[in-house]
Amino acid sequence: MEQTVSIVIASYNADTYLKRCLDSLLNQTYPNLEIIVIDDGSTDGTADILDTYQRESGGRLIVVHQANRGAAKARNRGIGIAQGELLTFVDADDYLDRDFLETYVRAQRNTDADVVCGGYRRPDANGSIVSEMSIDPNTEWAPYAMTAGCAKLYRTSYIHDGGFRFLPVDIGEDLFFTIPAIASAATVHTLSYVGYNYYFNTGSASNTKLTASRTSQFVSTLDLITDDLTDRGVSLDGLVLHVIVRSAAWFLLNTAGDSSDDNLHNDTNQFVSWLDRRIPNWRDDEYATPRRPTGDALANRLAVWLFVHHPRSFSVALKLYGKVGRSR
Repeated sequence: MEQTVSIVIASYNADTYLKRCLDSLLNQTYPNLEIIVIDDGSTDGTADILDTYQRESGGRLIVVHQANRGAAKARNRGIGIAQGELLTFVDADDYLDRDFLETYVRAQRNTDADVVCGGYRRPDANGSIVSEMSIDPNTEWAPYAMTAGCAKLYRTSYIHDGGFRFLPVDIGEDLFFTIPAIASAATVHTLSYVGYNYYFNTGSASNTKLTASRTSQFVSTLDLITDDLTDRGVSLDGLVLHVIVRSAAWFLLNTAGDSSDDNLHNDTNQFVSWLDRRIPNWRDDEYATPRRPTGDALANRLAVWLFVHHPRSFSVALKLYGKVGRSR
């Protein structure tokens, strides 16, 4: 008998896009589904849509209405409910290609992987594809190319037994889930296939403005991720070390346009001080070179290389990048 896939959706005021999402799930070529939607205190027409779909879904849709608690806690509640052998996450404003689950389930069955990862595309409001991110499975960066919780398939028992959960914060909630889940897995299988349609919606639960004022919060999130990895016995070296260091550099680059030169300097020092305290050997990151890790974008590789080995040059580049961002 085919394995059942549990699909967890955290939904908040998503009535504009929810039908498209649910239709894409119910029309999958892979039929054995358990769709779990946590209505996180919506105040629009989301609840009515869900109740209608639940009545007409033939038992495949489970709906839970709850007071607003945030996307992370909604997803965590869905994880606790999931009964399928396999588990995936979909945001309420996103949708899947018809063969998405069939492709991922087949890959999981053939490899017996704890986690299967793939790419995504970004459609706009008109359905035109703005960008696409595909993964080259033969590259070093492939397991961490997509750090969001979506566009992946997990073995449910692995997630349940490992106690992997999303973190209820405004930034980094997915990283707290995906980095330990990938780093702890016996097998991670990556696909070049792209079948997840990640719609950019500024009102979505998964899209929160990234600003420099959140620096301390993001440092705290990285601290919790490091604690979790250590508790799981995961060594803070190799790609695991690199993904943490890269996350710090990524944050600084993505907040540069929102921050003054003085704040950029202070924020950089805050990350460096934290890394010195928590991971004293972080400057030995073997992947912090312009050529590695293979599969990551050149701009990202250069940024991390400068951050780790040429901090003064990184600071200059960060300030120039910030000035460009502030001038837009």
